Amino acid sequence: SVSSVTSNQTERVQANSRTTAVFKNPGICAEKSADKTTVSVGYTVTFTIKLCNTGNIVHHNIYIGDIIHAPLKYVANSTVLSVTGETDKNIDDNWLNTGVNIGPLNPGQEAFLKFRVKVADGLTDGQVIQNVAQVKSDETPNILQCSVILKGKVLAIVEKPKTPELPNTGPGEILLLVSALAPAGWLIKKFKTRIK
Repeated sequence: SVSSVTSNQTERVQANSRTTAVFKNPGICAEKSADKTTVSVGYTVTFTIKLCNTGNIVHHNIYIGDIIHAPLKYVANSTVLSVTGETDKNIDDNWLNTGVNIGPLNPGQEAFLKFRVKVADGLTDGQVIQNVAQVKSDETPNILQCSVILKGKVLAIVEKPKTPELPNTGPGEILLLVSALAPAGWLIKKFKTRIK
């Protein structure tokens, strides 16, 4: 940057220069969260991976990877990518095998990758389930990890009280029962008469 000054009283031009170096400062943050902290068999959990460009340059080819461990199972077609200022888009389920390239991220821009998992059988009471995501870009080739921890809770099985079953009787059985009781009543009446 060069500036110059002149006036009517000075014949020569006064010049002053200054040089400022602007350094590239790549910075990226990664956070992972879940909509539940305690889970039981059958629960569905939504994971969110948040990325933000905290540097002063564009990050290119940002890759996100995630490995889902048992007893969690991925819910098919549940992954959505949201980048500030852009339209949300669904991500193909193959990203779990290859990672997903979310493209460039400008300084100050944020991205959110959301997906769902379901808790399958095999969960034990008090089990700790850690789910880890990995992030890298061309400007930050070292892998950055972020994780979330879920705690398993096995719910007690509630059994319904058993309803006593009534005999399956139709009109034929009722008539048979009445005809069997009629003579018994006659015998009791006759027995009472003899006692008197």
